[in-house]
Amino acid sequence: TAHNKNEAITRAQEGGTALIMFDRMATLAMNSNSDPLGRWCWTTFEGKNNSVTRLMVAYNSCKSKNTRLKTVYSQQCRYYRSIGDSRCPRVIFREDLDRILTKWKTNGDKIILFIDANDNLAKGKIYKTLKKHKMRDLVKAYTGQPGPPTFHSGSIQIDGCFVTKDIDCHHAEF
Repeated sequence: TAHNKNEAITRAQEGGTALIMFDRMATLAMNSNSDPLGRWCWTTFEGKNNSVTRLMVAYNSCKSKNTRLKTVYSQQCRYYRSIGDSRCPRVIFREDLDRILTKWKTNGDKIILFIDANDNLAKGKIYKTLKKHKMRDLVKAYTGQPGPPTFHSGSIQIDGCFVTKDIDCHHAEF
């Protein structure tokens, strides 16, 4: 699991990510780690010939008004301002995601990313980052259809499972 470890201003804190494995998957996991703001967490698995597969869960915050102090976006704004960075947390998320994907791919790791992007995954900025890394949407690749909108009043796909080209998919659906 991952959550914002930099502040605890209320009893219930918004945000965070989690990755839960059971049975055989749990016994195969090698290492786990997370982002200190709870933006993502991951677990690694070692395969044949010392290959590494990373299973990652990520959450990109929604932009919110400055008056909404408990939102993930507001938490991240406060943290970044405290270290002298006034950029939008969503921009920083994309840059940090790009950087970590670059590092892992340079190491030769295979990547499976489950993401709540809160961004258009057919043409938005996060989609462009994933495309840069030649990652494909598993549901779309398998079914030929984009994933469904998951926000209650949404009309576009904002959540998805993206993988590097070296991941073999045997089934995917929405």
